[in-house]
Amino acid sequence: SRSSTGCPAGDHQLERLVGLQAEGPEGVEVVRGGVLVAEGGRLDGEQLVLKQYYHIGFAADTPNGLMVPVIKDADKKGIFQISQEMSELAKKARDGKLSPAEMSGAGFTISSLGGIGGRYFTPIINAPEVAILGVCKSAMEPVWDGKGFQPRLMLPLSLTWDHRVIDGAAAARFNVFLGQILGDFRRVLL
Repeated sequence: SRSSTGCPAGDHQLERLVGLQAEGPEGVEVVRGGVLVAEGGRLDGEQLVLKQYYHIGFAADTPNGLMVPVIKDADKKGIFQISQEMSELAKKARDGKLSPAEMSGAGFTISSLGGIGGRYFTPIINAPEVAILGVCKSAMEPVWDGKGFQPRLMLPLSLTWDHRVIDGAAAARFNVFLGQILGDFRRVLL
């Protein structure tokens, strides 16, 4: 069974990484000091602010430079609704018509160089967010299957996270889980 984020039920480490969220007026719990693994939060100075919802930023290349519109409550939307909203926000970004509210509140961002090219990059966290996923251009590569090399479509993923907030093992499991989902995209539609 799966949770609302699509992670295996009971895998709280994955939930914690996927659940990095932006600040909001309700359901806010503040934890002070120490190293924490966040279940939905953002680092605000020395405080970790925990949230009850999922706002995900995505990098949009525009004539005026990189902009990061935010999909609010992404966990409550289907893939088609997210796709439509991303298209609308990306157009507003290219036209220079994004409002500050449409570019704020994310705790996690996705950045892609796939359209530009390149195989790997190091995405940099935009504080107060606590993680960013970099996606590069996919390519067919030979992969050893134990008997011979087979062609396989490979998609490089680079995940950067704030170790003060996210346990490194949880981040690695998230990356593996994401790779598995993307390897069989039918799972995204379930």
